[in-house]
Amino acid sequence: MQENNNQNPEVELDENHLIQIRKEKLKELQEQGKDPFEITKYDRTNSAGEIKANYEAFENKDEFINAYDIIFKNYSIKRVYFVGSGTSFHVSSLGAMWFNKYLNVEASAHFPTVFVNEKINKNKVYKNDEILVLATSQSGNSTSTIQAIQYAKQLGYVTACLSEDLNSDIAPFCNYMI
Repeated sequence: MQENNNQNPEVELDENHLIQIRKEKLKELQEQGKDPFEITKYDRTNSAGEIKANYEAFENKDEFINAYDIIFKNYSIKRVYFVGSGTSFHVSSLGAMWFNKYLNVEASAHFPTVFVNEKINKNKVYKNDEILVLATSQSGNSTSTIQAIQYAKQLGYVTACLSEDLNSDIAPFCNYMI
């Protein structure tokens, strides 16, 4: 087996520089009394079964459900693309699973950077108003998610955004803000 001696010194220098930057950031955090390696634990207050059993008590459920009800009444949605990054991607994955199971529509979750580079509806199976692109962004300020929803809007699809901030940066690009 031959050893590869064709190492690129520029790449190695860049890697060393990145390591140094990370060490400096770690030192800054530690000086501020923040420990990025601290294990944080949260007390579980409810199980999934308890939440499901107490769904009727969910405080804002009517507002939340009404938004989807309006979308599905105004459009004949047959295909849903969820887009989100990080934790929002995980929410998107669950949303896609639930939409497939309970709404009987084809749904899938995508990272925004992948979504904008995919050929959406390439076989023209669905009309534009039958496609919902639902962006999930906790802050509503995720650049890649905003780009994905702008892309969907340019293609003429119905857009909805789920965020904790109804006035966030993503709001102007959504037909519906949830």
